[in-house]
Amino acid sequence: MKTTNLYKLTFFSFLFFLSAFIESRGQNIFSKTQYTLQSNLIFSTDKYTPFWLSANQYGEVPDKSGFISFRGSAHKEYDTLYHTSNLKMKKFGYGYGLRAVVNAGKVNQALLSEGYIKVRYGALELYGGRKREVFGLVDTLMSSGSFIWSGNALPLPKIQISIPNYTPILAKGLISIKGSFAHGWFGSTLGYRDGGGKNY
Repeated sequence: MKTTNLYKLTFFSFLFFLSAFIESRGQNIFSKTQYTLQSNLIFSTDKYTPFWLSANQYGEVPDKSGFISFRGSAHKEYDTLYHTSNLKMKKFGYGYGLRAVVNAGKVNQALLSEGYIKVRYGALELYGGRKREVFGLVDTLMSSGSFIWSGNALPLPKIQISIPNYTPILAKGLISIKGSFAHGWFGSTLGYRDGGGKNY
């Protein structure tokens, strides 16, 4: 093994073990914001990453094995507190999310897998940006993913207006509505892109 490669491996291994002890969640900088820091070290006997390590990871895990990954995120969800007077949710709320991934090894990548802002007024929600989502009824832990919404690629940047939860409109909830309307952008390349950054 070359000396430079040995130095690189030692450096990245040090960062990996250091960050493994720092997984953190806090609310000190912004009120009610959750922060996470995570690291992964993946090697396999094959040159490709095992399927279940890369499936449903929103394009964050490279196809080629032998890399170290660092992930950091900050998220704020809606305030779920209720008014004590009438037990109804507060009418206005806002949230945001940011998630960055750096992969180093056989594949070198810097990804922004999430970056969005959302606002809610009553039952109506508006959000813009790139967000990891699950659509429809699907087992998110032990399946290859949903037929209508892939969890194997980076989320599309989009603008969406929606009623995200079933909202009663008639007969005290006998008839409720839920739905969304969105516009997204595919980007400049529509072909397949492998974990090494090549387009096909």
